[in-house]
Amino acid sequence: ENIDSSSEVSTFLQNAGIILGTETASKGIRDDLVGIDLSKFTPFLHRYAFHHRGTDQGRTALSIIEKLSARRVPFSFRDHKKNCATINDNIGNGRNVISHEEKILPSRVVTEVMEVMDVIKERQWLSTNPDSVDGLPSLHLNLITDGSPLFAQESTPSQSTLQSDNVTFEDCIVKMTSLLKPHLNDKLLKRVRQLTNSS
Repeated sequence: ENIDSSSEVSTFLQNAGIILGTETASKGIRDDLVGIDLSKFTPFLHRYAFHHRGTDQGRTALSIIEKLSARRVPFSFRDHKKNCATINDNIGNGRNVISHEEKILPSRVVTEVMEVMDVIKERQWLSTNPDSVDGLPSLHLNLITDGSPLFAQESTPSQSTLQSDNVTFEDCIVKMTSLLKPHLNDKLLKRVRQLTNSS
């Protein structure tokens, strides 16, 4: 990649996550005390390592990724009261909460959701859009988009509908949404609001 001017150099470095003199922690940049915005630098390293695979540059990038990964510390919920901890961000605000919540979904619901997923996988309805990291098929699906269900829920498909040859992708999404929504809204969302003191 050719870079011809100082402004282009600055732009390239900023896109790669290198924090320049005009960028400070006061702007909320997570630099982990090493002068690098890891939220940008880590994806950049992955792309660089893939682009330069099989070369010394690619191996160096992989080595840096290995060192960054080794810095991760597993979080132990047992060390904190009520399985919850408030984590300070890099500018001193305790706004991030880690909490271990058990039994949000009953076993019955998990089983039913997995049965619907089996139908979706069998019919190859998972998204094949390229993943943003490795470029391979993402194999994902969305139940909620922009805060609303992907499909309007007029009625919930029956089990016989899901097992028929005429089942549609919409049937599957509506069924999964109807199974998950009450538990996520009534249990998980309520708990999140409690933890974050938010309405």
